[in-house]
Amino acid sequence: EFIIQKSSLPIAMSNILKKFDASEKDKGSSLLELTYQGENPENIPTILNSVLNIYKQQDITRSVIDKDQQVAFLEKQLPELKADLNNSERQFNQFREKYGTVDVKGESELYLNQTMQLEIQKVQIQQKQAELGAQYTAEHPVMQAISAQLNALNTKINEVNNKVKQLPEIQRLYLQYYRDVEIKNQLYTALLTTYQSLNVAKAGELGKVNIIDMQWNPPLLLNLKD
Repeated sequence: EFIIQKSSLPIAMSNILKKFDASEKDKGSSLLELTYQGENPENIPTILNSVLNIYKQQDITRSVIDKDQQVAFLEKQLPELKADLNNSERQFNQFREKYGTVDVKGESELYLNQTMQLEIQKVQIQQKQAELGAQYTAEHPVMQAISAQLNALNTKINEVNNKVKQLPEIQRLYLQYYRDVEIKNQLYTALLTTYQSLNVAKAGELGKVNIIDMQWNPPLLLNLKD
């Protein structure tokens, strides 16, 4: 004779959690020790192994979702940046057809390098801000730190731009067109590389959880990798 009783999901989960425990094996070790107290010694490892497998799969799923969000962001940004790059190249080519090659040396070259570095940093931080904006509010310390970085960069960019405005008009225009093409080309290449790397990483995602021990005798060990 068998007595079969069906429990609702909340009750079944509550019954399992009463007998289940997860604790850090050693402080700061990132190793979790899982134990389960039950009357059936053959059923205990089955339950623990099921918990481990589900947890690991959820961790992998979360990691894939994070990468999916980044991929989706880049899929939107790449065509826009490519079109912007093409437009800048077209304007620069028209300028060179009209004025030829402009000799940029000394002070002008210094301004060019400064503005390129600052503008690249700015766009990279803006992209990071857009990605993190899906996770944090504007009041979060992470977002406030990024805003502070952007403000500092904008101040430096304005200082250099004010100096560039004092150059002769032909040199100033040449620097502007050349800078726009170089910055957008570098950013597009960097974003494309990141996009391709994310797709490869997503296909082979292993998550941050590593199951160390799945022997039938509890306790089991779970390693939470950084």
